[in-house]
Amino acid sequence: MVKDIVLAGLLHDVGKFAERGSPQEFSFSDAEAARFQWAHAAATEKFLRTRIQWDGSRQPPWFNYAAMHHKPSDSSPMEWMIAEADRLSSGMERASYAADEREGGTQKFKTPLKPVTEFVALEDDGQAIEGRYYLPLRALQPDEANAFPREAPESLDLRDDYQALFRQFDAEFEKLLRHDIDQKIDTLYFLLQKFWWAVPSTTRKRDFPDVSLFEHAKTTAALASCLYVFHKADNTLNDVEKIKNRAQKKFLLFSGDLGGIQNFIYQISSKGAYSLLKGRSFYIQILSDLAAEHFAEALGLTRVNIIYSSGGKFYLLLPNTPQTIETITGVSQAVNEDLFDKFSGAIHLRSAFTELSGDDLMLKNGRLWQKWEAVNRGLQRQAQQPFITLLKNRQKYKDYFGPGKGDLKTCDACHGEAEERELKTINNAQLCPVCVELLKKGEQLKKARYLVLTREKKAGSKFDLFLGKRIYLHQKLDTEWLQKLKSGDQIFQFNDTCYDALFENEWFKNRLPKERLGAADLARFQLGFKHYGGTRKLDATFDEIAGRGQTGFEKLGVLRMDVDNLGMIFSRGLRHYRVKSAEGEGNGHFYSLARLTTLSGQLSLFFSGYLNQLIADEEAARCAIVYAGGDDLFIVGAWDVVMEKALEIRKKFAAFTCYNPAFTMSGGLTITGGKFPIYKSAEYAGQAEETAKKFSVHGLSKNAFTAFGLPLSWNEWFELENLKEQILQNIQKADGRYDRALVNHLWRIVEEYQKRYLELQRQSFNAAQIKNLARHERWLWRMVYDLTRFKERNRSLSPLIDELMRLLAGDEREKAGARPFIELLPTLTQWVDYLTR
Repeated sequence: MVKDIVLAGLLHDVGKFAERGSPQEFSFSDAEAARFQWAHAAATEKFLRTRIQWDGSRQPPWFNYAAMHHKPSDSSPMEWMIAEADRLSSGMERASYAADEREGGTQKFKTPLKPVTEFVALEDDGQAIEGRYYLPLRALQPDEANAFPREAPESLDLRDDYQALFRQFDAEFEKLLRHDIDQKIDTLYFLLQKFWWAVPSTTRKRDFPDVSLFEHAKTTAALASCLYVFHKADNTLNDVEKIKNRAQKKFLLFSGDLGGIQNFIYQISSKGAYSLLKGRSFYIQILSDLAAEHFAEALGLTRVNIIYSSGGKFYLLLPNTPQTIETITGVSQAVNEDLFDKFSGAIHLRSAFTELSGDDLMLKNGRLWQKWEAVNRGLQRQAQQPFITLLKNRQKYKDYFGPGKGDLKTCDACHGEAEERELKTINNAQLCPVCVELLKKGEQLKKARYLVLTREKKAGSKFDLFLGKRIYLHQKLDTEWLQKLKSGDQIFQFNDTCYDALFENEWFKNRLPKERLGAADLARFQLGFKHYGGTRKLDATFDEIAGRGQTGFEKLGVLRMDVDNLGMIFSRGLRHYRVKSAEGEGNGHFYSLARLTTLSGQLSLFFSGYLNQLIADEEAARCAIVYAGGDDLFIVGAWDVVMEKALEIRKKFAAFTCYNPAFTMSGGLTITGGKFPIYKSAEYAGQAEETAKKFSVHGLSKNAFTAFGLPLSWNEWFELENLKEQILQNIQKADGRYDRALVNHLWRIVEEYQKRYLELQRQSFNAAQIKNLARHERWLWRMVYDLTRFKERNRSLSPLIDELMRLLAGDEREKAGARPFIELLPTLTQWVDYLTR
């Protein structure tokens, strides 16, 4: 029955998409629509009846559960569960919206989905905005053309877009889901995500069109399945009044967080090549997803209950029953034991949950953010006792806290200990079993296009098996492999939602045109896609990568970046939403479950999906993403390419979040030799990132980037980037080399300023006085004299030198509130110096 409830929840609003995408087929008289309350609900019933094949003479009862969500019968508790879940998902009542429903019908072709990121605010400034951006109505692909917001024109007509999108959806639905849909909920889930991610769930004036139809459908299905399990356990499954009771705490917000993952990913030496680093980061991301799925499956639930999973952290919506609490306690124990068996305590799972009522989910009460913060506080408390669950298992206690084994040797890559007989020599390095297996995964990732998860229990590496699922990576899937797959096995396509290449396989070709694609064929496995940061091929040692830069300064760049204030964005960002409610109230009434999942989904799309597109093919041999997910990233490559990517990522993130000042990033770049231990490089990059997080100028903190040892605001970096390009263009000779005379002059100015600054520090001046005095002493006049003479000898550089002198004089900058340019000159000079060696 849970599957029926989930199907009804996922497809209850398919009629909205159908009537927008095929208005001739899905149009109804007032009398026909009245049976379901609204025309789009009638369209839902027709779509299900005409697109899904069922066995027997009567259509499945869940068709009515879905179609009657606006007009549930008091004699049908299941219809009421979908109706109630629909309202809780959006956080509002539906009953009194007759006029708005009719208006929504006229506005449906004029109203695109607005990006939730445009309206998030960290403080309640009382301002509301109309919004300048919208998301293009296209099938999901994680590239700039399809996934980025666009500036909205004065008027839009989306008829053609809807019809094109619906035709694609209808064809794939027919191909994949016409038969045995109840066996393919994951396939349905990903199909809806692909086609509904940019479809607004509402076009009514009273509502705000910033929640996608997919996220609304997903959260409705999650809530409905929780209601079913709760009321079944409560013996009130047939009591409609109890189902409508929102005061009762029927739900749990549950979160799991993998601890130790940063150290685990980065803790390898230069002998651990890129493949090992990649294998480790990939494995962590897969473990997080598999753990989230395992919790849901252990409770008889589905993927829809996973609200969010990325970056080693996941949230689930669960029914609040004694059985649920007992199960998640047991599963947490099992996950930690499995992790301990594989990694000897290097990685652990901490988890927490808090209770939710229906009232907590309603916008007018505005309490969901408090629950979100409560569960995160629970995770923080668990961080103080990471291995508490292992104490319940006597053997694991002995393994962890008991004496170690004798005759242990050190792994050359991760510096962990293993028995000598377990070590394996690869590329002149002695590797432990963990590194050997994850090195294999990293090698496979270079060509992998598909991730396959099966439930087979055959013998093999323990790193291929996690919580009962075996992990395979494939470049292509042949007929023999497809025939082996069983019910419940999963195929995920990396970073591509188009299945055409897969359908070209002979196995599909021989089946797709046929009348029936049933349990014996396609229903044997689930089909989906996975956005994964870093599938570019990079086959080299770190030392070789360092030598692939475009300068004579052959160094490795290691970059770490993440979103500033992410916790505040999720806890406060929707509380202070910059949109007025329909009742004219100010910010704060937009914290709904569906809006929360929409926000997390959009951020995940940028980091896990889009960033893969940012590294062009010609750059792939010199720079690669090691990790990108959640809200952070780790990139390694030739230092000059990585530096460019850092600036480009910040610009693209600003565009992706509609230039909303609530969304900022900080990062750090460290530049080292290729043989320098990568774990140390990662540590130094992390320290550089923390320096950027602590950076403050003119009262604004974070939103900064540290490179060459100094933190600057992003705007300052962009200013220096423009100047750097001007200098390079002016000093490049015909043979491509650079005349470094100007660079040497700039270094003399920097040294003169820094020398005087240090002299003043030794005197009894405070910091402000030192800066003021240092800016106006003899280095300035020497600079004017020195650069003037240099300009006389190099007339072609006159405009550039005049610009540098103007900036160094500083009057205009100081009046505008900018930092004196002399404080930025060391960074600019160092940057140009490295590029021209």
